Amino acid sequence: MKPSELVAALRPLPSATGTSDQQLEAVAKYLGADKAGGVNYLELVAGVEVLHMGGGTRAPGNRIERPSPASLLEDLVEAIGIIIVYEYGLGTLRHLLRRASSFGSTRCTPDIFRRVLEVLSAGAAEMRLSGQQIDCLVASLQVGSSSDFDFEEFLSSFEILDTMTDQRARFR
Repeated sequence: MKPSELVAALRPLPSATGTSDQQLEAVAKYLGADKAGGVNYLELVAGVEVLHMGGGTRAPGNRIERPSPASLLEDLVEAIGIIIVYEYGLGTLRHLLRRASSFGSTRCTPDIFRRVLEVLSAGAAEMRLSGQQIDCLVASLQVGSSSDFDFEEFLSSFEILDTMTDQRARFR
């Protein structure tokens, strides 16, 4: 995401009332920029501390009518993770990335990663990543100087720790 897009997204927020564009630009600069000059989406989400009052507005029947920002953020991250791990399967994603990359390599370009996710999203999975979710994932990749990234390292970030048995389980 470009710093100007972040400033534009922050501008209408009630918490930004009375904040100058220079102050918002300083926030974008503080968050840092990747090699393309954009703010890394996952670093932004990881660095944001959402402060809110209450847990949302409840309607009759205890149904949440207006969820809190924290619950919306948790839902977004959880939805993307669930789709990648359980709907597409890390093994399937790994296999397709290996096939699309140079023989024996665990590196691919963001464009190849995007195309693989788009192919999976066009399939028969019950839940799919939207184009916007794919864009966010691709924008968040830590791309090296050779304009590629280690997809095995990325996939290993989905490791799940079973806290009951203190064992690590990888979905392959």
